[in-house]
Amino acid sequence: SELVGCIPRFSWLVTIRNPNPSGTVTRTAPPIAERKVNMATKLYIGNLSFGTTEGDLRRMFEACGTVGSCNLIMDKFTGKSRGFAFIEMSTAEEAAKAISELAGKDCDGRPLTVNEAKPREDLPSRGGGGYGGGSGGNSYGPSSGNRF
Repeated sequence: SELVGCIPRFSWLVTIRNPNPSGTVTRTAPPIAERKVNMATKLYIGNLSFGTTEGDLRRMFEACGTVGSCNLIMDKFTGKSRGFAFIEMSTAEEAAKAISELAGKDCDGRPLTVNEAKPREDLPSRGGGGYGGGSGGNSYGPSSGNRF
Protein backbone atom coordinates (compact mmCIF):
# COMPACT_ATOMS: atom_id res chain seq x y z
CA SER A 1 0.00 0.00 0.00
CA GLU A 2 1.09 3.55 -0.73
CA LEU A 3 2.01 5.90 2.15
CA VAL A 4 -0.31 8.90 2.02
CA GLY A 5 0.75 10.91 5.05
CA CYS A 6 1.38 11.09 8.77
CA ILE A 7 -0.78 13.04 11.18
CA PRO A 8 0.55 14.04 14.62
CA ARG A 9 -2.02 12.95 17.20
CA PHE A 10 -1.15 13.46 20.87
CA SER A 11 2.23 11.76 21.32
CA TRP A 12 1.77 9.29 18.44
CA LEU A 13 1.93 9.61 14.70
CA VAL A 14 -1.04 8.18 12.87
CA THR A 15 -0.04 6.85 9.47
CA ILE A 16 -2.58 6.88 6.68
CA ARG A 17 -2.04 4.30 4.00
CA ASN A 18 -3.98 4.04 0.79
CA PRO A 19 -5.02 0.40 0.33
CA ASN A 20 -5.51 1.01 -3.39
CA PRO A 21 -2.34 2.71 -4.76
CA SER A 22 -3.95 3.40 -8.11
CA GLY A 23 -7.04 4.99 -6.55
CA THR A 24 -7.60 8.11 -4.57
CA VAL A 25 -7.74 8.45 -0.81
CA THR A 26 -11.23 9.06 0.52
CA ARG A 27 -11.82 10.74 3.85
CA THR A 28 -14.82 9.93 5.98
CA ALA A 29 -14.39 12.90 8.35
CA PRO A 30 -13.73 16.50 7.37
CA PRO A 31 -10.25 17.87 8.02
CA ILE A 32 -9.59 19.08 11.57
CA ALA A 33 -9.72 22.74 10.52
CA GLU A 34 -13.26 22.24 9.20
CA ARG A 35 -14.39 20.40 12.35
CA LYS A 36 -13.45 23.20 14.74
CA VAL A 37 -16.35 24.96 16.42
CA ASN A 38 -16.75 28.59 15.49
CA MET A 39 -15.60 30.12 18.79
CA ALA A 40 -17.51 33.33 18.00
CA THR A 41 -20.72 31.41 18.74
CA LYS A 42 -19.54 29.44 21.77
CA LEU A 43 -19.88 31.23 25.11
CA TYR A 44 -18.37 30.66 28.54
CA ILE A 45 -20.78 31.29 31.41
CA GLY A 46 -19.21 31.57 34.85
CA ASN A 47 -20.05 32.43 38.46
CA LEU A 48 -23.10 30.16 38.38
CA SER A 49 -24.83 29.12 41.56
CA PHE A 50 -24.57 25.40 42.22
CA GLY A 51 -28.36 25.13 41.98
CA THR A 52 -28.51 26.46 38.40
CA THR A 53 -29.55 23.80 35.86
CA GLU A 54 -29.02 23.44 32.11
CA GLY A 55 -32.73 24.15 31.67
CA ASP A 56 -32.40 27.44 33.57
CA LEU A 57 -29.48 28.49 31.37
CA ARG A 58 -31.18 27.43 28.16
CA ARG A 59 -34.32 29.45 29.00
CA MET A 60 -32.24 32.51 29.90
CA PHE A 61 -30.15 32.41 26.70
CA GLU A 62 -33.07 31.60 24.38
CA ALA A 63 -34.25 35.17 24.98
CA CYS A 64 -31.18 36.24 22.93
CA GLY A 65 -31.51 33.70 20.10
CA THR A 66 -31.37 30.02 19.23
CA VAL A 67 -29.34 27.90 21.65
CA GLY A 68 -27.50 25.15 19.78
CA SER A 69 -26.11 23.37 22.82
CA CYS A 70 -25.87 23.90 26.55
CA ASN A 71 -23.25 22.07 28.61
CA LEU A 72 -23.22 22.63 32.38
CA ILE A 73 -19.89 21.31 33.66
CA MET A 74 -20.28 18.79 36.48
CA ASP A 75 -17.70 17.46 38.93
CA LYS A 76 -16.97 13.85 37.94
CA PHE A 77 -16.58 12.71 41.56
CA THR A 78 -19.45 14.48 43.34
CA GLY A 79 -21.86 14.91 40.43
CA LYS A 80 -22.46 18.55 41.45
CA SER A 81 -22.10 21.61 39.23
CA ARG A 82 -18.64 23.18 39.04
CA GLY A 83 -20.19 26.64 38.63
CA PHE A 84 -19.62 27.21 34.91
CA ALA A 85 -21.07 26.18 31.56
CA PHE A 86 -20.64 26.49 27.81
CA ILE A 87 -23.47 27.53 25.51
CA GLU A 88 -23.32 27.55 21.74
CA MET A 89 -25.53 30.08 19.97
CA SER A 90 -26.56 29.62 16.34
CA THR A 91 -24.96 32.85 15.04
CA ALA A 92 -22.19 35.23 16.09
CA GLU A 93 -24.74 38.06 16.26
CA GLU A 94 -26.87 36.12 18.77
CA ALA A 95 -23.75 35.33 20.81
CA ALA A 96 -22.79 39.03 20.89
CA LYS A 97 -26.33 39.93 21.94
CA ALA A 98 -26.21 37.35 24.76
CA ILE A 99 -22.87 38.74 25.99
CA SER A 100 -24.14 42.33 26.01
CA GLU A 101 -27.50 41.52 27.63
CA LEU A 102 -26.56 38.82 30.13
CA ALA A 103 -23.03 39.69 31.35
CA GLY A 104 -23.42 40.87 34.94
CA LYS A 105 -27.12 39.90 35.10
CA ASP A 106 -28.23 38.45 38.44
CA CYS A 107 -28.84 34.69 38.38
CA ASP A 108 -29.76 33.07 41.71
CA GLY A 109 -28.14 35.94 43.59
CA ARG A 110 -24.87 35.94 41.63
CA PRO A 111 -23.77 38.18 38.73
CA LEU A 112 -23.15 36.09 35.59
CA THR A 113 -19.86 36.13 33.74
CA VAL A 114 -20.53 35.75 30.01
CA ASN A 115 -17.60 35.77 27.56
CA GLU A 116 -16.67 34.30 24.22
CA ALA A 117 -15.18 30.86 24.92
CA LYS A 118 -11.49 30.35 24.25
CA PRO A 119 -10.19 27.21 22.55
CA ARG A 120 -8.63 24.70 24.93
CA GLU A 121 -5.24 24.73 23.19
CA ASP A 122 -4.84 28.46 23.94
CA LEU A 123 -5.10 27.93 27.69
CA PRO A 124 -1.82 27.93 29.62
CA SER A 125 -0.38 24.59 30.64
CA ARG A 126 -0.52 23.65 34.30
CA GLY A 127 2.80 21.83 34.29
CA GLY A 128 3.93 18.25 34.06
CA GLY A 129 1.29 16.69 36.29
CA GLY A 130 2.02 13.95 38.75
CA TYR A 131 2.47 14.45 42.44
CA GLY A 132 5.83 16.19 42.53
CA GLY A 133 9.02 15.13 44.24
CA GLY A 134 9.61 12.78 47.09
CA SER A 135 9.87 9.05 47.09
CA GLY A 136 6.70 8.42 49.07
CA GLY A 137 6.41 5.95 51.88
CA ASN A 138 7.86 6.49 55.33
CA SER A 139 11.25 7.85 56.27
CA TYR A 140 12.35 4.84 58.35
CA GLY A 141 14.74 2.18 57.27
CA PRO A 142 18.38 1.86 56.25
CA SER A 143 18.05 3.73 52.94
CA SER A 144 16.62 6.89 54.49
CA GLY A 145 19.72 7.84 56.42
CA ASN A 146 17.78 8.17 59.68
CA ARG A 147 19.57 6.49 62.59
CA PHE A 148 18.18 6.10 66.08
